[in-house]
Amino acid sequence: MEILAPAGCARARDLFAAPRLRLSLDALIAGNSPGTLWVDDPAAPRSALMWDGDGSVALAGDANNAAFLREAASVIAERMLARHHSLKIRYGHPGWEGAMAALFPGATLSVGARVLYSFGRVALPDWRSRVPEGFAIRAVDEALLAADGLANIGRLRAEVAAHWPSVERYLARGLGYCALRGDEVAGWCDGGLASPGKTSITIETMERYRRLGLATLMASAFLERCQREGIAPYWDAWADNWGSLATAERVGLARIDAYAIRVYGPPRAPQPSERTPRGI
Repeated sequence: MEILAPAGCARARDLFAAPRLRLSLDALIAGNSPGTLWVDDPAAPRSALMWDGDGSVALAGDANNAAFLREAASVIAERMLARHHSLKIRYGHPGWEGAMAALFPGATLSVGARVLYSFGRVALPDWRSRVPEGFAIRAVDEALLAADGLANIGRLRAEVAAHWPSVERYLARGLGYCALRGDEVAGWCDGGLASPGKTSITIETMERYRRLGLATLMASAFLERCQREGIAPYWDAWADNWGSLATAERVGLARIDAYAIRVYGPPRAPQPSERTPRGI
């Protein structure tokens, strides 16, 4: 099993046919993701393991490749579980469900349900008139990220650092919007897993500012920009995160997929107000 450089990752693209997986691989190919891709054969991959460098992995291709499963189990144990107490495990087809015991020996994995949304329409073109008094919706740019005096700016910088190889690459190829109240970042809608013509979406609102409609407004600004620039947005969320699903549908996104994942670590409790997670 070998690591493919971003330039060679396109050789594994046919293995990642599902939109939820292709999004992550294309971001890696474009050089916009800090992830890593392992394959059984660099010249003609049959099985693949992709890690976002954080808490998500993806499996694609042949799930009955015994030699690959042995090596992948070692990589998972030594490089991922040594750093993270939990992992979200996505896979390209149900055949991988039978490989989980080999990849995570002795572990009990829980099952999670997720849904994927993409563009339907910009449902709230008048979003600017809905911004609450005292708030502003602003694009995330170099000046904003450099503003040390903004409360919560460190959290936004950490979000960018977690999903992009550099701030410079984010500013050149990413996009995002935030809600400001005076000198405080109240929340943001951020694009990651970006490649030509598509991007994922992450939304987070500071707890004290939730239920004010800020997520809807930030997402509307983000989607308006996507529509203007011909970018397909993807919103990936837990199926029981009702707040996230309602926001996606409110701003005009349409459900395109529902799928199961495996979760290593403590069972996840439903959290309807949690952030909309990004990742592979």
